[in-house]
Amino acid sequence: MPTPGEGAFAANKHPEFESAAATPAVVGDAIHKFGSAVIRGGLEQDFANQIRATVVRGFELQDRAIQLGQVPTTDRAVLDDRLGISQFAQLPGGAALLQQLVQHRLMHLMQGYLGPKLQLMVNRSVIRRQKPSGTTSHTPFHQDGEFLERGRPIIVCWIALDPCGVDAPGLELVTEGVGGLLPTAERNSGGAYDSIELDEDAIVARFGREKLWHPAFQAGDVGLMTDHAIHRTYVTATMTATRHTL
Repeated sequence: MPTPGEGAFAANKHPEFESAAATPAVVGDAIHKFGSAVIRGGLEQDFANQIRATVVRGFELQDRAIQLGQVPTTDRAVLDDRLGISQFAQLPGGAALLQQLVQHRLMHLMQGYLGPKLQLMVNRSVIRRQKPSGTTSHTPFHQDGEFLERGRPIIVCWIALDPCGVDAPGLELVTEGVGGLLPTAERNSGGAYDSIELDEDAIVARFGREKLWHPAFQAGDVGLMTDHAIHRTYVTATMTATRHTL
């Protein structure tokens, strides 16, 4: 088994692996060292497309409800980029797809970090539609452990359902494992992420810009992150496309 920083990582500046070559041991080592790993082709294209179709249909139904005035005005800005439910299984066809995901090889890869007793938090299935325009929906640097259950190891599974990171907003990671939660910036701007935002200058000063990684994702690529991994939306002024993620 390669030790972190050697072997499998010697030719890889970043912790990314083709699905066919990834093993629980190597992925687990990467997550311990970097706090995250990207599995290229983590989901088969057809499977990713089925999930995407379900997610897009969910947004279509929600958008229609907003147009008909069935959603409170105060909720509409938030619901522009996410579904107003926290369980993918609640979408039409979602339960069957979620069951396939539970049995997928991807879950086996997570055992390299979490161990054999793996549980899926179905009530935390956040479904996102990220647009390049506007700033209110672009998440700043944060750690998911701020709002997840504490006291046990957690892996966040970020599934790209569209190509992103070049023409559509993607994901930026700090490629260094962090053993706990960092102090938040304590913003008081009235923004949606004030309570979890980490100060960018403090992150850069501590880790260096060379540790910031914004990989280009294809549909079916999967980011695996600990609940302490530092990450944010990656967006540039030239992006024009929208991406969906589960």
